[in-house]
Amino acid sequence: MYKGNRALDYSGALPGEGAGEEYSEPVATIEATVLGEYSSGSFLAGFPLLWGLGQGVSGRELSGGAHAAFRLLSNPTNVELLVMLASKEFSPRELARELGRDETDVSRRLRRLERAGLVVGEWRRVAGRNVRVYRLAGGRLCLRVTSSGVTLDTSAGVEPEALAKKVTTTLSPPKPPPAFTGRARELRMLSGINSGLGVVVGLPGIGKTSLLAKFASEEDRPTAWYTFTGLEDLRILAWKLSLYLSLLGDKRLFEVVESGGFDVGLLSKTLAESMDKYGMILVLDDYHRVTDKMISLLVSETAQKLKSAVIVIASRRRPTGLLASVPGSTMLSLSGLSTAEAREALSKMGVEVDPKSFSALYTITRGHPLLLRMFAELAAKNGVKDAVRLLQRQRLDRIWRSIIETLPPCEAEVLDILAELGQPAPAGLVKELCTCHSPGIALYRLVDSGFVDETSRGYTARELVLRLKPRRPPRRDLLVRAGDWFLSHGAPEDFVAALGFYTRAGNEKRIVKLIRRRMESIGIEMTVVSEAYGRKLLEALERAKKPYTRAYILSELARTMRDQGRFKESYSMLNEAHRIALQYRDKHLLFAIISLKLWFYPLLLSVEEAESLIEEAEKIVASTNIKPALLSVYYSNLARYYGHRGRVEKVLEAVEAELEADKMVGNRYELARSRAHYAIALAMNGRVEEAIREAEEALGLVYFDAPSSLVALIRWILAELYTRAGMWREAYKNATEAYMLFKSTQRHEGVIETLGLRILAFINMGARRAAYRNARRLVEYVENNLGTWRSNPLAGLAAVAAYAAAGRDYTGLVEQIIKGIRESNARIPLVEFEPYIKALQSTGAIDVVEKLEKYVHESERQATGL
Repeated sequence: MYKGNRALDYSGALPGEGAGEEYSEPVATIEATVLGEYSSGSFLAGFPLLWGLGQGVSGRELSGGAHAAFRLLSNPTNVELLVMLASKEFSPRELARELGRDETDVSRRLRRLERAGLVVGEWRRVAGRNVRVYRLAGGRLCLRVTSSGVTLDTSAGVEPEALAKKVTTTLSPPKPPPAFTGRARELRMLSGINSGLGVVVGLPGIGKTSLLAKFASEEDRPTAWYTFTGLEDLRILAWKLSLYLSLLGDKRLFEVVESGGFDVGLLSKTLAESMDKYGMILVLDDYHRVTDKMISLLVSETAQKLKSAVIVIASRRRPTGLLASVPGSTMLSLSGLSTAEAREALSKMGVEVDPKSFSALYTITRGHPLLLRMFAELAAKNGVKDAVRLLQRQRLDRIWRSIIETLPPCEAEVLDILAELGQPAPAGLVKELCTCHSPGIALYRLVDSGFVDETSRGYTARELVLRLKPRRPPRRDLLVRAGDWFLSHGAPEDFVAALGFYTRAGNEKRIVKLIRRRMESIGIEMTVVSEAYGRKLLEALERAKKPYTRAYILSELARTMRDQGRFKESYSMLNEAHRIALQYRDKHLLFAIISLKLWFYPLLLSVEEAESLIEEAEKIVASTNIKPALLSVYYSNLARYYGHRGRVEKVLEAVEAELEADKMVGNRYELARSRAHYAIALAMNGRVEEAIREAEEALGLVYFDAPSSLVALIRWILAELYTRAGMWREAYKNATEAYMLFKSTQRHEGVIETLGLRILAFINMGARRAAYRNARRLVEYVENNLGTWRSNPLAGLAAVAAYAAAGRDYTGLVEQIIKGIRESNARIPLVEFEPYIKALQSTGAIDVVEKLEKYVHESERQATGL
C-alpha cells in the first residue's frame, strides 16, 4: 500500500508508473503518515489523510464533490451511518435509536452525506405522514487518483478485509503515542496469543491503552477496539460489533442484532464464528467500568469458542467470576518501565537527567509512564533538579499548579475543566464551557501529551491527573452548565449524564426539574440505560437534603426499578414518596405517584387500596389542571386495573379518556399506544374484528420509526387479538417479534405474556415440540425473574398445555398458577380464558380444566354483575 507523499505526487502520477495510469485505493486505507507535510499545526494530527486531502494538499483540485466526501469520511460516526445504510434503508429516527445518538445530530449528518453524494434520501408516505428515508448512494467506496485529479468513486469493488483493517470508525484502535518506549516482553506475550482471551491489568496511567494500541498497530489483521464508559449494556456493545463486522463483509451478527436477538448463546456463537473467519482481534479497554453482567457472559462464552481470533481486555482489576474461569486465558500484569526504558522515554521527551537525579526520580515514579510525562513537563519549566524536588515532597497541589502553569492558557483551561468534570466530555461541551478561542486544538495537544484520553464518548482527564488535582469545593456553576448541555440533547445517555452533574452540583431544583420533564414528557426512552439511570438516582437520593426533592427522586427511582422487575423495592419507594408528597400537597407529583401505584394491581396492591387511589386521583383531576401526559399514564394504568377486575365497560371508558389525553399531547407515538390499548378494550367488549383493524392502523402509524418498546407493545396486542380470532400464524408472527423486542429491553411482563402466546400458537399449529421448549423457557424465566404467577396466570396455563402435550408432569406447575390467581384476586372474564381452556382440552389436560372451571365461572359472574 502506498503511503504519504509517495501516494500523492504533485504531477498526478505515482512513482514508477506512467502519468496516464490510474491508481485505485480504498478511501479508508490511506493513513495519516505525512499530515505535517500537507497541513500546518498539530490540530490535524491523528486524522486520516483523507482530511488532509480535503483541506491541506496544495496544487491539486478535488473533483466530483470529493472535497466534502473526504472530510465527512474522516468522522467515525459518519462511517457508522454508512455501514448501517449499506444493510438497508433507514429513517433518521431509526438510525438514532439503534446507534444511541441524538436524532437532530443524525439528521444533520445525513443531509451532509447526501450533499456529498454518498447517500440518497427520498420522501415517502408512511401511515399518513411524510418520512425521509435514506440509502447508500453506491457500492463500496474507492479513492481514484489520476493525472487529471482526485475523484471519489462509489461503484468500484473493494476487498472488504482491506477496507475494515484501516477504516476509521468508533471501533478503530487509537494510534500509539509517539514516545512509546519499551514493553518488548509484553508485546511478545500478546503476539503469542493465538486464540481465546488475553487480560492486561495495571494501575491507572501505567500504559495499558498505549501498549494495546502499539500491539494493534503491529498486527496485520482486523482489530476492533471498544472503550467502556459504564453506560453500556449488552445491546449497545452488540450493535457496535455488528457494524464493524459488516465492514468486513460479514453481516450475520448484524442480522441477529437487527432482529432483536439478544440471546447470549446465539450472540456468542455468531460473534465467535465471524471473528474466526477473519482471525480478528477485539480489544475491550477500561473493562473495569463494565456494569452489565451480560457483557461479561458474552465475552467469556465468545472467548471459549474462538479458534483463530483473540479477545484482549484491559482493566485496573483482575477479572473475577466468568472471565476468571475462561480456560487457557493469558494474564499480563503491567508494571512501570524499567530503568533503561524510563531513561529512553525521558530522552524521547527531550529531557536528559544526570544519574543522581534519575535515581531519585525513579525511586519516586517507579517508571510510571504518566508520572514521567508530568516530570518532563515540570522539568521543561523549572529545571530537572527542581522538578525532582517537587516530586520528592509529594506536594501534589504544587505539582498540579506547576503543570497548569507550564501549559499554554487554553490547554490549561481545558485540562482544568476536564479534571473538574471527571468523566468523558464531548468536544461540543468543552467548547461550550471554555472561554478560550481554540479548545479543539487544545484537546488534541493534551491527548498527544498524555494528559487526556480520547474515547468514543468524548475526552477525559487521565486518572492520575485527577488524583493530582487539588481538593477544593466543586465548581457548581460549571457542573450545572454541563448538566444543562447534556439535557438539551435529549438522548437517554445524555439524560443520565445531566442527572449526575446536577447531583454533584447539589442543585436540587435542577434535579426536580429534570424528573418533572421526564414525567410530563412523552418519548424519553430510558430502558436501554435503566441500570445506569437507577444508579444515578440512588446517588441523588443519598445526597438530597429536602424531603420534597426526595419524593420526586423516589417516585422516579420506583418507576425505573419497576421496569427492571424489582417490584417490591419499587412499591416500597412509591409508598414513601406518597407519604412525603401528601405533606407538601404537590398535586402533580401526587397524581404521578398514584398512576404508578395503580400499575401494581394485582401484584402488590389490593382492591380496597386501588379504589381509594382512584378516588384520590379523581379529586385531583377535578380540582387541578393536570398535564395531558400525566393523564395519559393514569388512564392507561386505570384501564389495566379494570381489565384485571374484569370490568370491561370501565376499560373502554378509561381507554377513551387516554385517547383524548394523547390527542392533547399531540405525540404520534403515544397516540398509537393509546389506539392499541383501545383495540384491546374493543376486543374485551366482543368487537374483535374492529379491534384488529384498530391495532393494525396503530402499528402502521409508527412502525417505520417508532421506539422498539412501542412496536413491541403493539405487536403484543396484535398477537392477543389474532389469538382470540384463531388466526394462529399471524398470532405467532406478532408474538415472536414482540418477544424478541421485550427480551432485548428486559421487560419481564412482556416477555412472559408473549411467550405464552407463542406456546398457544405452536400447539394450535401442531408444533408441540416447539411448544414444550418454549414452555420450559417460560417457566424458568418466571422462576428467575418474578417467582410468582400472580400477574401472568394465562401464560402459565399455556405452559401447562405444552407440558401435557409432551407427556410431562405438570401438577406442581398447576398448583403454583392457581395459587397465583387466588392471591391476585383477579376477576378474569371467561372470554380471556377460552383460548387457553381449548388448548388444555386439546392436549388432554382435562383435570386442569375441571380445577379451573369453578373459578372461571365465578369470575365471569362477578365481572358481569359489576
